[in-house]
Amino acid sequence: MTKKTGFTLIEVIAVVVILGMLVGIATMNLRGHVNRAKMVQAVTMLEDADRYARAFARKEHVPLEMTLSRKDRTISIRSSDSSASKQSVRSWKLPIGITMSRIRDSEGLVAANEKQISISANGTSAMYAIGLVGANRNASWLVTLGFSGQQIRMEKEADVVAMFTQ
Repeated sequence: MTKKTGFTLIEVIAVVVILGMLVGIATMNLRGHVNRAKMVQAVTMLEDADRYARAFARKEHVPLEMTLSRKDRTISIRSSDSSASKQSVRSWKLPIGITMSRIRDSEGLVAANEKQISISANGTSAMYAIGLVGANRNASWLVTLGFSGQQIRMEKEADVVAMFTQ
């Protein structure tokens, strides 16, 4: 009598199912990390764009227009000096999967798809806030204080509203 060695079909199927579940769990976990990294990248990009615009305005002694486009997911900086004929200084595009869900200024929520923020030649602007939403519906707010340019990250819209009503 010879002994047969090997695995039965049921044992092989069980191993394949277990491996599939482990790969699925790892993929979901990795996707969450990628989405959080994109959100951090988007907030950092917005912070950098505002700092760049303020520094450029002060250095060149020219007023600028920063355009926040919810539709295109872009931040564009242009000279608002008439002699510069609205030359584009620089622009950024948010990472895929991140959108500007809301824009708020001192008058409340901005209904339009674009918001123009005027930055004076000395680098000041009005206070504004940008709400970002990621692929997994995680949200983050960036509030920029106009006079100082200080930027504050917030998670709750109620906290953002409270800053504008104080």
